[in-house]
Amino acid sequence: MKRLSLKTRLALFYTGLMTLVLGLVLGVLFSVSSQEILTGVQNTLEERVSSSIEDVEFRQGRLEFDSELLSLENGVYLSVYQPGDFSLLYGRLPYGFAYDLAFSDGELRTVSAGEAEYYVLDLEFPVEGYGDLVLRGVVSLSDAERDFRFTLRLALILFPLLIALTALCGYLLSRRALGPVAQITQTVRNIQRERDLSKRVRLGEGRDEIYTLAQTFDSLLDQLIAIAEYQDIEPVIVITKCDVADPSDFAKIYTDAGFTVCLTRTLEHQGIEQVMQVLQGKTSAFCGNSGAGKSTLLNAIDPRLALSTGDISQKLGRGRHTTRHVELFELPQGGYVADTPGFSAVDLEKFQVILKDELAGCFREMRPYEGKCRFTGCSHTKEKGCAVLEAVQEGKIAPSRHQSYVALYEQAKNIKEWEIGRETR
Repeated sequence: MKRLSLKTRLALFYTGLMTLVLGLVLGVLFSVSSQEILTGVQNTLEERVSSSIEDVEFRQGRLEFDSELLSLENGVYLSVYQPGDFSLLYGRLPYGFAYDLAFSDGELRTVSAGEAEYYVLDLEFPVEGYGDLVLRGVVSLSDAERDFRFTLRLALILFPLLIALTALCGYLLSRRALGPVAQITQTVRNIQRERDLSKRVRLGEGRDEIYTLAQTFDSLLDQLIAIAEYQDIEPVIVITKCDVADPSDFAKIYTDAGFTVCLTRTLEHQGIEQVMQVLQGKTSAFCGNSGAGKSTLLNAIDPRLALSTGDISQKLGRGRHTTRHVELFELPQGGYVADTPGFSAVDLEKFQVILKDELAGCFREMRPYEGKCRFTGCSHTKEKGCAVLEAVQEGKIAPSRHQSYVALYEQAKNIKEWEIGRETR
């Protein structure tokens, strides 16, 4: 069983469960239906006999019988007898049924005739001006059972088809449910193979565990920012190629959080002065996914660098590694800057481990709310009376940043201090 994929196991489990449920439902239905059919036949016979008494009258010294007594309505045979000598006066009987069967007034009986079984009901009634007669109703029990057996056989034929349909539905449902897992798995493999943290799962909105896992991967930028904050490194976000798409909404998330955000159009030399001011007199490193335009930006800052740049790889959807090593450059306005090969050279295993109790301090927009929650030790993820959650609801903290915090917290809460061999700082 372990060799089967999770999708196959879920489909088999769903099929087995639905087979059991269908079997039980059909069993109950046929058990009840069998009794209901017999009860229905009895009621039909009683109603037909009772209502047909009016079809017999005595007029002008003779008995008159309505032709309705000869009709085979609902499979009920009707016949009128003289009670004293068992003589049949009018009506019809099933083929092979004994016409001289003894009367039993008002009693519903089961009578066998050859291989067939019948319900028989005799009802003695008075005819005005004539005297008493007996109206006999006969209905085939075998016909009703035959219809039931036909229905049963049809159900047994359709049952495997229902199981096959259930199996197909189970497979399609499990494939749909586990589709995001396959997408996450492929993204992880791409990250492992290419060392490219720019990869995103992008499942959209969702609240279940799969979407939480996807959000964990999609929070890598905020993870890098949190690590920089933890190491007391000031993160500055530079958005390049702003002519390709409008970055206003994305930039606002981080400016509202208190970060410096530079919007640049390198070819038009827009935003370069702001970046130069940020770099002046400091030691900085450009870190970004391949093809983001780091080397192009550095060339715009100091044309003397003449760093080689590359186009976006059409096959991989990311930049070719024109920068293959880390190099430190002195800037004319003072300070140093390092050009890096990009996220593809970042090794996740070498990231600084941040414990869950330290994580909130690495999200600067959450710091003003520390100590203001109703409960001590609030994780800021789902507790009532949490000041951080209230700030998110009020729009003071961006939901995407808080989602990144929650995703990182879910990872960090499984890490123990003794496992990493250090104390909480």
